[in-house]
Amino acid sequence: MKKRGTFDRNFKLEILQQIEQSRMNEVCKEDNFHHVLVTRWKREQQQYPKVVFKGGKGS
Repeated sequence: MKKRGTFDRNFKLEILQQIEQSRMNEVCKEDNFHHVLVTRWKREQQQYPKVVFKGGKGS
């Protein structure tokens, strides 16, 4: 079984910054991410800007 990847807060924020400058499809293809994952990160950042990605393992 394939293990799920975990990404730290800074990495997620870096990807979200790249999306602001480029198209999401381009960033996802370049970094080999599924767009659904990045869309979830973006939604979480918009909903909880002060505490986003500060949680436990995998956040």
